[in-house]
Amino acid sequence: MKLDGAVVDKYVTKKLSCGDCPMPCKGIVKVPKRGLSDVRRPDYETIVGFGANLLNDDLELVTACHDACNRYGIDAVSSSATLAWACEAVDKGLLTSAELDGIDLRWGSGEAALALTVKMGTGDGCGAWLGNGVQRAAAHLGKGSTTSPCMSTAASPRTTTRASPR
Repeated sequence: MKLDGAVVDKYVTKKLSCGDCPMPCKGIVKVPKRGLSDVRRPDYETIVGFGANLLNDDLELVTACHDACNRYGIDAVSSSATLAWACEAVDKGLLTSAELDGIDLRWGSGEAALALTVKMGTGDGCGAWLGNGVQRAAAHLGKGSTTSPCMSTAASPRTTTRASPR
């Protein structure tokens, strides 16, 4: 499934807008296959983070990861960046599924991303150190810090406020 606005709109059951804004760009979605109803529509950064950033094109899993972040009160940008770092660390042989509590995290594995998102939210097992973000996860393992996508100590956002060069 291709991730784009038209696909997301198929899941929207109610459109919402901020305050007095006339543009209802937010919404409530329903994903029956995941048992999700009346959950917030994933926004741009969440779709990119749990979608393209992990090579995951399953919008239902992206929505489930987004919902897990909201339910556990964790940041979706940091969580998805941490999972992308972990995918790369697994790919380079710096991290194993044993260190991830037996979860086989690979590029494109939305199910593994969801399982680890829940672990980060609950703080169970590897979620205790993954939930602290990329930089602290790399420090905990003592490896992988050269691939951490951070600005200062925070995960890099999917947007930037820097001005374009003239």
